[in-house]
Formats: sequence, C-alpha cells, structure tokens
Amino acid sequence: MRIRLVIAVLMIVISGLACAQTEANDPPAQDLLDLSGTYNVTGTSLDGVRYAGDAIITRTTGNDYRIEWTFASQSQTGTGTFDGTTFNVKWQMGSEASGTATYTLQPDGSLVGTWTQDGVEGEGSESLTPQIE
Repeated sequence: MRIRLVIAVLMIVISGLACAQTEANDPPAQDLLDLSGTYNVTGTSLDGVRYAGDAIITRTTGNDYRIEWTFASQSQTGTGTFDGTTFNVKWQMGSEASGTATYTLQPDGSLVGTWTQDGVEGEGSESLTPQIE
C-alpha cells in the first residue's frame, strides 16, 4: 500500500514538472511585443489597384488586438491574435464585406501580409508601417 502511495506522489510530481517545462517555453502574453500603435497602410486590392490609408492597432487583452483601418472614404475593423511573429486578423467592412488577413512581423516593426475577402477569389497584399510619433 505504501509503495502505491509513493508511486502516485512521484507521478504527480513528474506530471507537474512536465507541465511547468511546457509553460516555461511558451512566452507569456506580456513578454510578447505589443503591436499597439498607428500605422501607414499600403496595399494592392484583389483587382490589382493600389491603395493607401492608416490603421490603428490596439491591444485588448493578452495577445488579442483590435485594428481599425481608414482609407479615403471607407473604414473597416478587425480583431486578431499575435503569436510573436504572425498577426492573424478577421476583418469586417460594415455589412458589405468580410475576410481574413495574415501579417508577418518584420525586423523594422512593420507588418507585411496578404488578405482575402469572403466569397471572392484572389488575394490582396498589404503592408503596415509604424508611424513615427
């Protein structure tokens, strides 16, 4: 009976150490770079037309963000998650359009990626460059 108790305790300790090791390798949300800020936006639409505007990225909680784009006469919003290198976003432009975007963080702090629109074939490209304040 005593041997079973010792084995059970050892299994719990080993399990705890294994979980602690996994958690130690995962960067806590507060240790990841905060993407919050204002960005200059340049991109190419699905039909090849170039566009420009601004975007504001705001951290909501942990690794979750809200992004608001403003172009000449339109705006759109999105929510996304940042894992330290990749920013994945779901966006919405009123009731007119929605889609996804995936950006990769560059060494200079810019975000470069592609986007798609739900129900439409093709892929657009977009770069977000931090504005110097």
